[in-house]
Amino acid sequence: MRLNFRWKLFLGFFGFALVVAGLLVAWLLTEISSGRLFPGSPPLTAEIRNRLLHFLLWALLILAGVSIPPALWIASRLNRPLRLLDEGMRRLAQGQLDTTVRRIRTYDEFEPVIDHFNRMVSDLAALERRVQDRTKDLQQLLAERDRFLELSLDLICLAGADGYFKEVNPAFPRVLGYSLEDLTLRPFMDFVHPDDAAATRRQFEGLIRGESTLFFVNRFRCADGSHKWLEWSAAPVPDKQLIFAIARDVTDRKRGEEAERALIATRLEFQIARDIQLSLSPSSAPATEGFDIAGASHPATEVGGDYFDYLPMRGGRLGLVIGDVTGHGLGPALVMASTRTCLRSLASASYGLEEILERANKLLYQSTPDNCFVTLALLQLDAAARRFRYVSCGHSTGYLLDGDGSIKARLHSTAPPLGCLAELGVDSCPEFSLETGDVLLMLTDGVIEAESPGNQFFGDQRALEVLRANLHAPAGAIVEALHRAAVDFSQGGPLQDDVTSLVVKVGPLPQGS
Repeated sequence: MRLNFRWKLFLGFFGFALVVAGLLVAWLLTEISSGRLFPGSPPLTAEIRNRLLHFLLWALLILAGVSIPPALWIASRLNRPLRLLDEGMRRLAQGQLDTTVRRIRTYDEFEPVIDHFNRMVSDLAALERRVQDRTKDLQQLLAERDRFLELSLDLICLAGADGYFKEVNPAFPRVLGYSLEDLTLRPFMDFVHPDDAAATRRQFEGLIRGESTLFFVNRFRCADGSHKWLEWSAAPVPDKQLIFAIARDVTDRKRGEEAERALIATRLEFQIARDIQLSLSPSSAPATEGFDIAGASHPATEVGGDYFDYLPMRGGRLGLVIGDVTGHGLGPALVMASTRTCLRSLASASYGLEEILERANKLLYQSTPDNCFVTLALLQLDAAARRFRYVSCGHSTGYLLDGDGSIKARLHSTAPPLGCLAELGVDSCPEFSLETGDVLLMLTDGVIEAESPGNQFFGDQRALEVLRANLHAPAGAIVEALHRAAVDFSQGGPLQDDVTSLVVKVGPLPQGS
């Protein structure tokens, strides 16, 4: 049978009292019976001895009864600190770390035991508060981590050595369009662009060997079938066969880089085309006795569609050409170069003025798009006879002025632009005589249509005013004055078209003529 400690104490003290009382009774009985307790007393009779035995037994019973309360009190007193410690331990085991044992005076080793217990409980309470604070901090850190992973624009993941994503943050579905299940149930190599698969596999094998990866770029397929450029930084997790990786969507950057490369290539192409075009443009007019001839072309962009040239023609005559291809830029510049080559080839073959333009028209009609045409004026100057003939294929009106600046003739269009019709049909070429002091002016519409901030055009009249203001200047100075006036008229705004002008000044007759 199991007994509590206090009852064991009680039985121990009570049994000890009974043993002491029994021994005392047995000693008294022995001493009385032998006459040693009361020397000289008569011997005890059997009746007296029996009465004395009954008396001692009753005395023993009374003594046993009297010893019960002290035994109970002693047992309770000795058991009290144990009971208090037991209760404290039970409350402590239930998580009541604020438990303390009431300090009692026992004047023995139980007092320091109780003090140690209370200090231990106090330390545990302090430890619990620290644990709670650390737990709260940890929970806050975990919440912040989860919030960071959720709101991060970067793609963050854990991948296994088996080639599967183990965990991915919400940026993956946002960027790629797949669900979390789609991303984790398929090997991640399934999402890599086929052209990037080999390089990605080599990087992955290096990570498995313990090598880190920085700024590796590949393409991932999105749910809609498009591809995103991702820039990866990854490192292996030691001893866990895991890879921690962060990716950034650099699609816009890659597109910008590609656009920049394309722009650089385009600029290079334009620069090459500009250099070629400048090399094709005549640096100066051929020396022609009795004439001052100059021309210049200023493209609105890197390359232009305007054109002027000097062509040696049969009979020692000089061809003066000014033209304008529709639009401006690389395409018109190529058409211009083709036109120049064609006219030079035809002029060197000693064709007449009409035939040169008819053949050039046929070639341009066959080799250019339907929406592309060339306005062009070709003048055939006979310097010796001081005469010229011209054909204007849809080109802007030219002007012949005398030495006082009065208009002697307007050189209107005489035929359709080149490249519009299969047959040009040049019927006649007007012919004009030239006198000393005459000035011939040919322009492209880039001069005439130069626009001011108030949406006004420069116009023919302003061009003629510039010419009259510089009537006695060299032809080259007049050309530059026209360009400068058109630029000033736009007041810093961009010119909308190429600006080209050609000026011929008739000087005095050579001596001896």
